[in-house]
Amino acid sequence: MPTTITPVEDCWLNIPQAGEHIGTTEWTIRRMIARGELKATRFGPKLIRIKRSDLDKAGKPVTRVAELLGA
Repeated sequence: MPTTITPVEDCWLNIPQAGEHIGTTEWTIRRMIARGELKATRFGPKLIRIKRSDLDKAGKPVTRVAELLGA
């Protein structure tokens, strides 16, 4: 039976892994979720996961070109 490889952007991360991925703390990730800046999914009463692609989308470009393009 062939194995299926999940694309990197579809991997699920827990809150500490998400913080490590973008170089911030677990509490910053929790605040981003609470403010609605970051999409997260709850699986059961305690298990919260974030798609890596959603985490990457949560960042905002800082370059001047991005501002000119309206991003």
